Amino acid sequence: MARKKQKSSPEPAGRILSSLIKELGVDHILQRHEIWSRWEETVGAEIAAHTHPAFFSGNCLFITVDHSTWMQQLTFLKDQMLQNINETLENQAISELRFRLGSLPDRETPAAPETETDTAERLSNLEKDHIERTIDPIVSPELKESLRRLMTKDAGHRKSRGPSPR
Repeated sequence: MARKKQKSSPEPAGRILSSLIKELGVDHILQRHEIWSRWEETVGAEIAAHTHPAFFSGNCLFITVDHSTWMQQLTFLKDQMLQNINETLENQAISELRFRLGSLPDRETPAAPETETDTAERLSNLEKDHIERTIDPIVSPELKESLRRLMTKDAGHRKSRGPSPR
């Protein structure tokens, strides 16, 4: 007599999504963006009041600082900041911090986020095709759309920063 296949319990959506994100190679993007939401916790309230993470270029994190005096002070704290940031980012090791003088985003009223349409319009057809080819194997329409938005936003941010310094 043939055995009936035993029904297994459904796989949790979080586990499936996590696995898919790793397969698509965008897990590092999500991990690195965690630094924005955990900045004050990572560097402390006093430093966070005068700094803001700007962008990543390779394994270097650029940090905007609101005053030259603070920039100088941060050079003395650089090693400790680097250690704290690497602990926050876990597997996304940062090997260098660079400080740049600039205006910090208003903490009270965040800037209006760029719309998906604005970002998508800045991308070339080649970039859009790459995103579509990458998400094509995904069956779930909701997941496919979420990853499309994420990858479009990431590509738009990379494009707005210009070419990375070498």
